[in-house]
Formats: sequence, C-alpha cells, structure tokens
Amino acid sequence: MWITSRQTYRPTIGFGGICLNCPRCNAPVQEGASFCASCGASLGPPPDHTSPPGRKRSGGKVLVAALAVLIVAFVAVAAIGSVLQNNGVDSGTNAPSGDDDSGVPKGATSDRIDDIVLSGSGDAVTERFELKSSVAIFHMTYEGDSNFIVWLLTSAGERVDLLSNEIGSYSGSTLIGVSGSVIGASEGEHYLEIKSSGPWEVLVEQPIVSSATPVPLTLTGRGDDVPEPFQISDGPVRFDISHQGSSNFIVSLYDSEGHYIDMLANEIGSYSGSATVSTGGGIFATTPGVHYLDVKADGDWSIEISKM
Repeated sequence: MWITSRQTYRPTIGFGGICLNCPRCNAPVQEGASFCASCGASLGPPPDHTSPPGRKRSGGKVLVAALAVLIVAFVAVAAIGSVLQNNGVDSGTNAPSGDDDSGVPKGATSDRIDDIVLSGSGDAVTERFELKSSVAIFHMTYEGDSNFIVWLLTSAGERVDLLSNEIGSYSGSTLIGVSGSVIGASEGEHYLEIKSSGPWEVLVEQPIVSSATPVPLTLTGRGDDVPEPFQISDGPVRFDISHQGSSNFIVSLYDSEGHYIDMLANEIGSYSGSATVSTGGGIFATTPGVHYLDVKADGDWSIEISKM
C-alpha cells in the first residue's frame, strides 16, 4: 500500500559520508530517491547541511561594515592632526613662513612698538600711555593763534621734559631718551599736559632699530625734527652743521638705547660749525652702533656726518 503523505527523511553521518535512512522503517534508501524501496514511504528533499543552523551573514553587508570602519578611522586621524596643528605642533608638512610672530620678515633691520595717537582741542590732560626702553619720538601738530605748550609727565605727576613751547600753528618732532638716566624718561606710564587754543595731535613713535645707513651721509630738514637714524663704526666722527634761522638752534646726539651722548650745537640764529664725537666710550663719547639726532630749529638746517 502506498503512503500518500510526504515525510522528511533524516540523514546519518558515517565514515563514508552522509547515509540516508527511511524515516518510517529505517531502511537504507538511495540518495535522491522519492520513495522508500522497502516500505514505499514518500521521502522529502534532504535538508541543507552545508552551513550551521542560524542566520546567515551576507558577504555584501560584511564589506559595507568594513568600509564604514575604515572611514571612521580616517576621520578620527584627520581630526587628531587638526587639533595638534591648532595647538602649535608642527607635523612637518608646513614649512616656516619666514616671518616671526610680529609679522616682520626675518632679516629686517628695524621694528617698532605700536604708535600711540593722542588728539584733542584746547587745554587738556591726556590719557596715560606706556613708554618702553629705547627712544620715543613725539610728532606734534597744532592749529591755533596762541601758545602751544606740551609737557611730558610721569604717572606720579613729575615733569620729565618740555616737548613744545611755541606760539601759533606748529608742526614738528622731538626725541626723548627712555633709558632711566638723569636726562630723559624711564620706562613706565606717562601722560601729557597740553596748553593750546585750538586742535592738536600728538603721535608717539617708539622705533627699535638694529642697523641703519652708515656714515658718511648728510641729513637736511627744516624746523624741529628727528631725522633718520645712522650707523657709527669705530673711530671719531665729525659733524659739519649749518642753520639758517633767527631762533634757537640745538642739536643733540643719542644712541639707539636712548642714552644722551652730547650736545653738538647750541646757538641762536644762523650758524655754521663743526663738532666731533669719539667712539671710545666714557663721558661725552659713544660706542659703535645706531644713533639719532634731535634738532631744535626755526629754519633750514644741514648736518654732514663723516669719519675722521
């Protein structure tokens, strides 16, 4: 008698591989047979034993997961490199720009502290400002018919120097050595006391110069001025000076650190003469290096500087 219901047969594992048995009578059956030859039972398709039971993992999904891990790792490395670079750590990929932190190209011979600009109208006491060691050059302009008087004072209210004492409109410059010596100012806070009848402006320049045009050279100008710095080498230096005017004519020599060296001229009216300065050091002598002239005049002047 034929059995119409389909039953699944179960394989058994032996030394020769997979052996098939009828699920009803347990008789051996030929692999791929539809019915048992012994009892006639219907045999179902054999189960797939090529993979262990459970959920199969897709090969495509494994590849996508691996790519995702690589992307995350790359982003993490890039982020760490950016943080190190922002914290000033040089990774070796960026060469030096050739400039220092102040923005001045390497090899430059001069630098400067930020200029200070003070302005107003009439009598005034300015806000405080800081003077650094070296020299301070005060560039002053004034529009008015009356006195223009400018005093430099320390933060304690002590008068340091009279920067200007003119009548009527004025434009000129003067130098103050900031060296802490008897003549000049010391580092620290200062302010200006100004007497005027009109608008005025004071620009404070504090250059830091390591080298300048060497002598010989000739400097010319008109009125109160601080001409360009110059370089003195070993040996005595000669100054040939002339002035065309009717008022005071004073020429003072300073070194780059703001030390007062000597007064080269102090006359009233027109003048023509010479002076010399030694570079051997000591009183009224200097040392090789950068120097400045502070000129007080009311007319045209000329200063020829040469080595002796």
